[in-house]
Amino acid sequence: FAFPNNERWYSIDYGNVHFVFLHTHTQDYVAEQRPWLLQDLRENNNTWTIAMGHKPVYSSVLEKPEYQFLIDYWVDIFEKYGVDLYFSGHNHCYERTWPIKNGSINREGITHITHGPSGDKFYTVGNQWWSAVIKPKTPMYSIYSVEGSLIKVQARDIDGRVVDEFSLEHPYF
Repeated sequence: FAFPNNERWYSIDYGNVHFVFLHTHTQDYVAEQRPWLLQDLRENNNTWTIAMGHKPVYSSVLEKPEYQFLIDYWVDIFEKYGVDLYFSGHNHCYERTWPIKNGSINREGITHITHGPSGDKFYTVGNQWWSAVIKPKTPMYSIYSVEGSLIKVQARDIDGRVVDEFSLEHPYF
């Protein structure tokens, strides 16, 4: 695939959604992206902003806890410029956080979603203050529907059963 710009991190707009694709492999890459991320989000005028990277910001997986360097370099920018959702993978479980802002649950915060695996490699999870839903040993997929000021989400197991469902309504409409 040909990706825009430098192909390691970039953004695209689709409809009223601004998608930001980030490189989370190392702390050095995360730090290097900070100026670009700041400018990208500052110039964004879309209704919704969805950022994503391979590693999660918050994680209840015991073998792979949250990544403090993501919090240190990006979360303040996400919060200041209105990122609504942060998608990740890496930790082989499905987890959705409560909306988080300033290090605590806040209805105006960012919902973080670690998408579950499609295979059979799973990790052990613990209970954390940020977790709204955790499905640790469930191969799954998620369906997102953006309808103006509303995002509807369904997470389903591979047999099609709904295991999480929620919606976000944009507060500025």
